[in-house]
Amino acid sequence: MRMFIGADLPEELQSKIATLSKRLEFLDGKFVEPQNLHVNLKFLGEVDESQLEAIKNALMSIQDSFEPFNIKIKELGSFPSMNYINVVWLGIESGEMEAIASLLDQKLVLVGFAADHKELKLHLTLCRVKSDRNLDKFRDLYKELQSIEVGTFQVDQIHLFKSTLTPSGPVYEKVFTVRLGGS
Repeated sequence: MRMFIGADLPEELQSKIATLSKRLEFLDGKFVEPQNLHVNLKFLGEVDESQLEAIKNALMSIQDSFEPFNIKIKELGSFPSMNYINVVWLGIESGEMEAIASLLDQKLVLVGFAADHKELKLHLTLCRVKSDRNLDKFRDLYKELQSIEVGTFQVDQIHLFKSTLTPSGPVYEKVFTVRLGGS
């Protein structure tokens, strides 16, 4: 099964981001459904059922190391660059989230998962761009929105998600959850 570790967003921010996404609907791309918006800490890829216990143990081992904390959603951007746009995203500002991602990566490498070698850029994916149609219009709007501040929310849980790909888009299911602070 295809899996990742992340944090989900409260509904009020999902709807606020959905409103922002409507301003970008001129892009030729696949937009993330509001209920699927999440902060990805570690993409695991295909996971065998025999690996689930090790993943759960890695998650449980970090829960007492972090208290609930706030993260800020701000800044519009694209991967890999503004010259060649594959993904449009909103940035995440949180030292705690970066620390959790780093610690999880270290713990999961010990049980056989590949280390993340690229620099971590915490983000929420808004759209996966399919073609360069209207990208000039996006670059113009980017000048207005690049420093946008969408909101802040508290992260008090980290989830192991199962991702099932369907013709209408991915379906995410929480398989396991840890509460930060150990409560």
